Parts: sequence; structure tokens; C-alpha cells
Amino acid sequence: MTRRLTLLAPLTATLALAIACGGAAAPTATPTRVAATTTAPATTQPSPTPLPGAGAVPTPAPTPTRTVAKTRGRVVIASSTYADFDPDITRFRSGNKRPLLLNMNDTLVGRNEEGKWYGLLAESWTAAPDKWVFKIKKGVKFHDGTIMKASDIKFTIERELVEPMYVYRGELASNISRVDAPDDTTLVINTKQPYPVWLYRAEVGSAALPEEYYTRVGQAAFSKKPIGVGAYKLVSLELGQRTVLTAFDDYHLGAPQVKDLVLLPIPEPSTKMAMLKAGEADMIDNLTGAQSVELKGDPNYRLITSPRADSWAIQFMDFLDNDPSKPVMNLKVRQAIAYAIDRQAIVDRIYFGNAEPAGGFFNPLVIGHNPNLKPYPYDVAKAKQLMREAGYANGFDLEYSSGVGDQTLTLALQSYLREIGINVKITIIEASQFPTLLTQKKLRGVYNRAAPPLAFADGQQVLWLLWLKIGTWGGWEDEKIMGLFRKVEVETDLTKRIQVLQDIDAYMYEQLPGVPLVHTNALFAVNKKIDFKPTPGNYNAEPLRRISWMPGY
Repeated sequence: MTRRLTLLAPLTATLALAIACGGAAAPTATPTRVAATTTAPATTQPSPTPLPGAGAVPTPAPTPTRTVAKTRGRVVIASSTYADFDPDITRFRSGNKRPLLLNMNDTLVGRNEEGKWYGLLAESWTAAPDKWVFKIKKGVKFHDGTIMKASDIKFTIERELVEPMYVYRGELASNISRVDAPDDTTLVINTKQPYPVWLYRAEVGSAALPEEYYTRVGQAAFSKKPIGVGAYKLVSLELGQRTVLTAFDDYHLGAPQVKDLVLLPIPEPSTKMAMLKAGEADMIDNLTGAQSVELKGDPNYRLITSPRADSWAIQFMDFLDNDPSKPVMNLKVRQAIAYAIDRQAIVDRIYFGNAEPAGGFFNPLVIGHNPNLKPYPYDVAKAKQLMREAGYANGFDLEYSSGVGDQTLTLALQSYLREIGINVKITIIEASQFPTLLTQKKLRGVYNRAAPPLAFADGQQVLWLLWLKIGTWGGWEDEKIMGLFRKVEVETDLTKRIQVLQDIDAYMYEQLPGVPLVHTNALFAVNKKIDFKPTPGNYNAEPLRRISWMPGY
């Protein structure tokens, strides 16, 4: 969709993959191969959420700390995701804001380089069917030197419950009844029902806003001079131009290695590559497959891969109107589109092997991924037959919204659909416009839906935020899917939860509210001075505090 709309305390890393579940029968044919298959490397699935009612919450992984002799140097990052920054975390609209918000601030919990939960502002936590209780770390400082309290996190969550711009407001309001801070080191999230995906929301939505400062100056003034408790302080933000951060020496986990960060919003892949080679950028993201081949073997740069960091699908927004006169409301038309696309050719020719064809809607790193769902085979004859049966032998026009970063994929899809008579008309939309259009339910036709597993690590999140009409950005609903959703949103038994989520993936595979395309790797390039390891399933270079200098630099 342009990037990006774009979000597992250890029970065991492999539990979700070990449970084989049923569901819809996959097509028996296999995709047409255009060359030797190259797929993303196998990756261990992040460990699932500690679910209320599923036994005692496991001890979180150790919180990483860092001791450095000296914080020094500057790193310039050119990214396609930096155009939509807003330093107020309660106005979090899309995953594009994560690199700013989650480096100026910390949340209750985070995930380490192995994808396991650890405490950031929380020292420990417990869960019950009607509450989550967090013990808050003492002595954490805001950037102005004041001490953070549990009531500051309470203030943040209460603002999110009423802030129209907050992307998860609907879900929070449906699940949270009250937030308490009985003392400076205790936070209680009281829930209306079991809330098994709360930690995922807490990973973004439980930052500490300084209640006294925010209340005194107001939202507008705070956004101009924000403070947090994160590893970096804001120096300047020129929206759409550049953002400058500097290290916070009193950061509670230890100062980061890199002193200054310059974040540049650069959507064009070719421009980012030119900046890297000219020494104008030290790190770039979202490399194309061709660019990865170009840099491979060059001793001046290193390629960093985050496997299966995104999942792409076509999404049919005409479900919002439920107008039977729209061609895509006919299931046979949606099936025809699914059969018309050569996913393996896309993997080989667009991503140069840095992807794999998608069967179901949930990324393999997502809890609830159904491994029994195979990619729809590439079968143009069958697609044309389905178009005839649907009454569209002569085709139709289809409005297709695309962002700058996914134009290559969109053009390939335009070509495939032309073969079955669908005339795709492409409209390019700026990345920053997508969250507003989707939240206001104004987008129609189709567009490329991205679902990064770091942001959507549980299938319930994928379904609610991206696909369901009751969610923030979706448009689809029917009686069966709503029944499955109501069942899974309160299911706390991990085995049963995975079963329901796999049934949801299978039902989506049958009904096709969209068409799954590919699971892609995220590709970063850095110069030889930079060391960085992304969190599994992450398409962003975050957390930025993890960036360091290679030995000798």
C-alpha cells in the first residue's frame, strides 16, 4: 500500500507452527514456475503472547542494556517510511511513525533480536481474564530530567481511548474498562473481557507521555517540543524534509553508541541508492530486488535482511458499499483475479528471490498462519472461464490505488489482469494520505495491502485492523467471519486460539476479501561503518538505539 499502514513472551518459539489445523482445502495444482525457485530463508516464528488463562505468564527475556565508552558520530538514514511523522504517540496512525515514536519514547514492553518479549518500562507483569498488572521501573527519566511515574503511562492510554487519530482506539475502547495507577510503580489495565492481544497494543500504545507537561502546554505545543523517555531526543522535525535526533545521556537502558541521527524521507528507491553510493546516507531501506543484486559482493556495503518482513495482498475496498453491481463483489471475479497472477514470476523477476508466494493471508511469522493453504496456481484459462461464468467475458475497468514504493508490483498486476480483460487504471497516492483515506473509509476500488508481522504478530490484529469493516482500515464483513472474530478475540487457550485463527485464514482464502500475493523480505543496505540487526519481521530500521559502529570505526 505505499508503506505502510502500515504491528510473544516465550511459551515456545515453535508451538504455533507445531499445531496442524484443518480448514479450507487448498487448490490441488501448484504454481507455475518460471525459473529455479528461490525463497526466503526459514525463520523461527516469534514466541506467542502470554495469554490470560493459559497458565502463569512466563518470565520475560532479559532487558538489553548497553554500556559505551562514548556516544559519538552521526548516522544518516534515507527511508521511504519517514514522511508521516508526528511526535505525539496518541496520534499514532500507521506503522510509518514507529521509527520516531519508539525511539523518542519507550513502552511497557518490547521485542528483542530473537522476537521475544522483554520489559522496557515494565519490570514484570501478570495477566488475568479481567486485567493486566505491570510493575513499573523506578528512576526512569524524561528528557527534561523529571521522573516518570505509572500515572504518565495511564495518561497516555486514557488519551488513546478518546483520540480520533489513534489507529487502535476502537479496539482499546472495546476491551479496556479502566486504567489505574494506585502508586508510582503499579499500572493496572482493567478489561471488559479477556484481552489476549494486549501486549501487542502495549508495544506501541503504552509509551509514557509526561502528564504534567502535556496537560500544561496542550497537544499542539507538545507536538512542537515533545519529550519522552527514549534513547533519543528530538532536535528538529521538518515534516517531509528531515528529522534530527540526538542521544539522551540519561537513557534508562544506557546511552546508545550513535550520538546523532538524521532521518530523511526518500520514497524513490533509485534516489536512496544514489545517496548511499555518494556517501549522503549511511543506511537505506526497502531495497528493490535488482538493487540487492547490484550491491551484493561490493565490499563497501553490507546487505541486511529481515526475512518475511511483509505480506502483500490486493484488497477490495468496494466491500465497504456492498454494492452487487460492482464486479469484484462477485466471488468468481475475485477467484479469476487470484488465478490470473503468477506469484512465482513476481518472486523471481521483481524481488529476485527475496520473497515467497503467499497462500493464506497471514504471514508465516504470524500466530494463526495456516500452512495448509497453498498459493492459488497461475491458470489464465481458468481465470478467463471464471470471468465468463461471472458475466464479464468482455472484462471491466478497475480503479487501482498505488503508492510510489509499490509501483513495480502494481504495474505487474496491471499486466496480469489485462490478460483476462480487466483494464486497470492506476492512481498514485502519497504514503501519508493512505491512513486518512482508509480511516475515513473513503478509498474504493483496490490497492496493495501490506501487513508486516512485527506490527501484526497475531492473526486477530491482521483481521481487525486491515480487513474487517468494524476495524480501522477494512471494509469486509459477513456473518461467519464476525462469528469467528468474536470467538478469537476472547480466546485465551493458545491451542484453541491458533485453531480459530487458522480457520479464519482458511475462510478468507475461500471468500477472498482480497488476493494474497507474496511474503517479502525487508532489505537494508549500510555502509561498512554501520552495524545493525533488525527485529524479526520488521521492515523498519528500528529500534534505532540498536545501530552501532563496526569494530575499527
